[in-house]
Order: sequence, then C-alpha cells, then structure tokens
Amino acid sequence: LLPPPAEVARELDGYDWDDEGWPYDRGSFARLDESSDANFYTDPRFVYHVDDAAVKAIERAYTHRLRTLALTLGKNERDPLDVLDVASSWVSFLPPDVYAGSSATSRVCGVGLNAAELAANKQLTEWRVQDLNSKPALDWLPNASFDAALCTVSVDYLTRPRELFGEIGRVLRPGGQFIVAFSDRVFYSKAVALWTGKSDLDHIDTVGAYFHFAQPAVFGDPTAARVDTATPTKGDPVYVVSATKSSS
Repeated sequence: LLPPPAEVARELDGYDWDDEGWPYDRGSFARLDESSDANFYTDPRFVYHVDDAAVKAIERAYTHRLRTLALTLGKNERDPLDVLDVASSWVSFLPPDVYAGSSATSRVCGVGLNAAELAANKQLTEWRVQDLNSKPALDWLPNASFDAALCTVSVDYLTRPRELFGEIGRVLRPGGQFIVAFSDRVFYSKAVALWTGKSDLDHIDTVGAYFHFAQPAVFGDPTAARVDTATPTKGDPVYVVSATKSSS
C-alpha cells in the first residue's frame, strides 16, 4: 500500500540518524549490473520514466517549491533562479514560462550521461556529460553558484551519494535548496542494493540519510512530501525529499 501524504510528511520529523551513524556499507551500493553506466546510457531514451500524472505532479512540485524559494531569497515568485539539474536528461520538469532555455532570462545547468538527451532538453542553458558515479566531484562549477538543485527519478542509481550531495551543497548558495523527486519505478539492474526490495518510506529514510551524512555536512534537516494523485491500484507515486543549505 502507498503511504498517505500525512504519514510521508511525518516520516523524517525528529529522525535520529546519529544514533547509529552512517547506516550503509559498500555492499549497500552494489548493483546487479556493475558495467559502465556510460555504456548503459549510450543510446538516448526520449521517454518519461513515470506516467503522465506523475510527470504533472513533479512539474507542480517544482513550480511551487521554486516559487516559494524565490520569495525566501528576496525575489519575486516568478523570477528565475539559477538551477542545477543533476542526473539530467531530455526534460527538466521546470515551469516553461520561467525556464525557456534562454541564457538571457534564466540559467539551468544540466549534468547527465547522454549528450543527445541533454542537447534535446529545451530548458537547459548549459550542460555537461559526466558519470556522477565514477566522478561525483563537480569541480568545474564554482562554490555558491546556484540557488537550487534538482534530481529527478535518479537518486536510486547513485553509488556515491555522500560525496555527490556534499558537492551539490558546495555549489548551492546559502539558503539554496536541493530537491530530490523519486517514484517506485527503477531500472532494476542499475538500482543500488539498498533501494531494491524496500518500501517507499524506507526510500524516504535513505534520501534523508544522504542529506544528513553529506560530506561535508552543509544541509539542514530534510523534509518529505508525497505530491502525486496515485491510488493503490493506479498510477505512479511521487515523493519529494528536500533540504536547505545552511547559511553558516
């Protein structure tokens, strides 16, 4: 059964990760297919990896959160932010009226595995091909250069999340947010062992741990939300776990 939104919203409240420390070991990030991710994603996949209703749910969630963040940062709610799209593809799920792919009006930087997909993404103003499992360092990006970062239906494939989340924290400005959206669909052979066979609430706990144990520690307490309209028998659920970069 899908957890109700209220239960999801409470899942990370008061969670004490430090009671046991980092809960994963090397085997937690093993995969059935350990071949090169770059080779696995050689051919572009111009498809959505969740159903249409879930796509709309992700778009609504990103629109709402970016507008709220803009206000928090002292901007107008429809002002474009500098956005980093992590594990990007041919779509970024951003509001098209604000993020239209013109560097004159917005900045959206994509990092992904397939050049053809990134080139086809009409919302990106710049992009780079990089295997984030082989090299999580974003050393070509300066410190504090983005207001927000997104990772859409890809967190289940990360094998070095502590390093990557730390890097995303580095390139975010103080007060910036990292927003992670995921569902229950995966390429099973490429998903990490700690993800497969676990419940949706377990997945929320996992992403929360990635934020809490990011190296270096830069994020405040993560929060979780369920943003879809799926039922137990129809539709893909969508969960969002996010955290804000500390100002200190």
